[in-house]
Amino acid sequence: MKKIVLLFITVQALFANSDYIELYNAYTNGAELVVQGRVIDQEDKKTKESKILSAFFNSEKKEVNVYLKIDKENFSLKSDNEGYFTFEVTSKVGIELNNTVVLHTDGNGSENEIVPFFPSTKKHIGVISDFDDTVVVSNVTNKGKLLYNSFFKNFKERELVKDISRRIKSRLKNNSALFFISGSPHQFSNSINNFLDYHHFPKRAILTKKIHGEKSDSLHASIAYKYAKIVKLIKMYPHVKWILYGDSGEKDEEIYWKVKQDYSEKIEAIYIRNVESEKVKKLHEELKKISAPKKER
Repeated sequence: MKKIVLLFITVQALFANSDYIELYNAYTNGAELVVQGRVIDQEDKKTKESKILSAFFNSEKKEVNVYLKIDKENFSLKSDNEGYFTFEVTSKVGIELNNTVVLHTDGNGSENEIVPFFPSTKKHIGVISDFDDTVVVSNVTNKGKLLYNSFFKNFKERELVKDISRRIKSRLKNNSALFFISGSPHQFSNSINNFLDYHHFPKRAILTKKIHGEKSDSLHASIAYKYAKIVKLIKMYPHVKWILYGDSGEKDEEIYWKVKQDYSEKIEAIYIRNVESEKVKKLHEELKKISAPKKER
């Protein structure tokens, strides 16, 4: 009887420390590295492959030690009160193309790995694009349709915005910088990635919102959120000139104009899709008229 009790306690202890590291994105410029994810219970790992709604019902692991290793360098931090973590680190020796980042916790079954997106270091044209109603039909202006499209359709059932795949691909060369900035929560990252894979988009990184926990992004402050993300990419990849794609459903045109005014020489072109007419407007002649004030970088 004692042996059975001891076995039960041992098994229980193993599962109690069973962590799963869910990864949302990872990208680098060869020196700086950004990796975002969340530590949840191993039993919730199935939500990564199941319907998107279930991804919002996890047993998070708060204040867990998370360790990151890339090549011979090691970094660590603690997950926040909702299990989220963000590594923003600088390598002293440099990060090579296709280097694998390995993450683990002190718990059992906790290791996960990812190859960071590493765009070309040559001067080139890159793309930063919104996702909802710019790449996928979401009906953001109709909250009922938005919720149905987002939660009850899988990535194969979602509708690709007409001609957007050709437009984006035609501007990119091999291993160009390609980033999608979405106002959707982190939990949508896997679904967005599956959709883009299904429609054969090139390698990219997907930036989503942290909607709860410490230092969360506001669901309503879309201008500040997207502006900050774009500026970070401009500074992280100074050799890239950007084409920005967005739509008229929210504040993309306003956000992109502000970016162009503040970082005029970094923006090659802006395209805005009208969600009602589906026509795409190129803000080109107007951009030439902007004389951006000189700013210290």
